[in-house]
Amino acid sequence: MDIESNFSGIPQLPLFDVAEKSIGTLELFPELWGAAEALTSSNSNERLAAIERLSKWEAARLSPLITYLMATRLDDPDMCCRSKVVRVLGEVLGLDQHGHLIPEGVRQRLINILTFNGTEEIRSILEVLNQDGELEIQVVRILKTCPTADTILMEILSSRTYQVSIRKWAARLIGKIGYTEVVNDLEHLLGRLEMRANGQQLMPFATVSNEFERSLIPEIKQALAILQMP
Repeated sequence: MDIESNFSGIPQLPLFDVAEKSIGTLELFPELWGAAEALTSSNSNERLAAIERLSKWEAARLSPLITYLMATRLDDPDMCCRSKVVRVLGEVLGLDQHGHLIPEGVRQRLINILTFNGTEEIRSILEVLNQDGELEIQVVRILKTCPTADTILMEILSSRTYQVSIRKWAARLIGKIGYTEVVNDLEHLLGRLEMRANGQQLMPFATVSNEFERSLIPEIKQALAILQMP
């Protein structure tokens, strides 16, 4: 069997997207490969150092391959690594210091990757935001590329499985990004929470978890106010 023919139809990730800004960057090729390999290290310090080097070289803005490898670390078990990746990818999706977008090939590759973000990836991103609220802009940019983010954020907001602080961020982002598709779900959730809150006032022995959930009510009301603005 011709082994090579089995892979002929698989698109290969180019190291660099050809663009004016990438001129002269190929000199970094050996070091860049070393840093890229370190992204898979079992040592979190090595991964963080690799992310910082790649960020310094702006490799994620130039290389679809590096962009892909960076995106695989969005659920990195180390919060420092994960936070740095969120910052890098969020900035990649914005304009650079000269007001330029990233090359289309890199942008499309990143969007394709983020499209498949699931509940665990988005939960991981919310945990980063819960630790560093200044990353909100970067998180918004990332979530805007995920077509199922509205449903997943609603799922996280509705579930007692997650910390209330994480659920609050889910509510804020639903309003911030403008997910009008989940307005009905928000209204139903608000009704349930208000019913529990009223019941708690009548029953002082209600669980502490119900008391914490009451703090979600103003966040949901704020999100609804934003989404229902004319």
